[in-house]
Amino acid sequence: MHSRPLFQSTPILLLLALAGSVAALAADTPKIVVSETVIDLGTVARGTQAVANFEIENTGSAPLELRNLGTTCACAVAEFDQVIAPGGKGRYAVKVDTSMIAGPGQAQATLGTNDPETPKVVLSVRVHSRSYLSVEPGYFRYDVYQNFPQDSTVEQTIWSNDGAEFEVTGVRSELSVGSRTMPVTASFRRAGDDERRANTPGSQWKVSFALPRDTPVGAITGWVRIDTDHERQTTAHLPITGFVRPVFAVTPLAPKYQYVQAELVKEPYIHRLHVRNFADQAIGIASLRTDVEGLELSYETEEEGRLYYVLVTATGDLPVGKYDGKLFIETDSEISGTLEVPLSFHVVAE
Repeated sequence: MHSRPLFQSTPILLLLALAGSVAALAADTPKIVVSETVIDLGTVARGTQAVANFEIENTGSAPLELRNLGTTCACAVAEFDQVIAPGGKGRYAVKVDTSMIAGPGQAQATLGTNDPETPKVVLSVRVHSRSYLSVEPGYFRYDVYQNFPQDSTVEQTIWSNDGAEFEVTGVRSELSVGSRTMPVTASFRRAGDDERRANTPGSQWKVSFALPRDTPVGAITGWVRIDTDHERQTTAHLPITGFVRPVFAVTPLAPKYQYVQAELVKEPYIHRLHVRNFADQAIGIASLRTDVEGLELSYETEEEGRLYYVLVTATGDLPVGKYDGKLFIETDSEISGTLEVPLSFHVVAE
């Protein structure tokens, strides 16, 4: 009689142990259940915050972890419970700023989870944003140059579509140029009899905004918020967009060079700076100067009052060394004043 060697049963024991471990791991996992993935909020007043609350349930045996993977609309932000205990329920709320939506709209939010079977869930919010307040022209748009002399005031007319009487209770605004945020103000008043829209009953108001003259060069963005006591719509948002151009653009803005002294003795080096005027009025160059000794300055006129070439000449009179300074371009206009252009160069021995 032959007995089976003991070592032959070892693989079976290992398989059983592994199977038990896998079963234990499989049992110790979260399981996400979403009661509904699409919520229709219906018609809401434009400017209000509409909130869709999605119920999240964890039917697994391990904590369910949630994270936000983003939304398809800048109008929507998500707030949610980050961890839901086994057998528990949680909330995932999508808040929609209806001031950024005109008419019917939809925003989708993608929810990430640690459920191995459902790593992400897409949730949709539908909403119809209805305006009970109308504003004309409905935006502030600018295309000006720096220190512009003209009046930049843009006036808006606001009225109720349902002919209701209402008061404008306040106006708030904010302006951004690049990474810089500027405090700005807007004003409001009740429209006069000669300013009212014809055949439009109810209250009518005027809201005015002026771009500050010291707004720096760059793309501008911002908003004006109008607060009212209208029963159905308490706020109206107006965008501010545009660009502030420099009066003069100098290119290259900060030239850097290296010269060989012996070569400068044989032939001076002339560098041309391109100077263009973007203002509405013609502006001339009154004088040129620099705080770097040894440079010769002159300019050529390509288009009178509009386009110039400033010539910076380096000669063999410059000793070996590093030079850092500025070129000053004096203009004949108060709106442009003096332009300052950084200069940096290095004269080396042969």
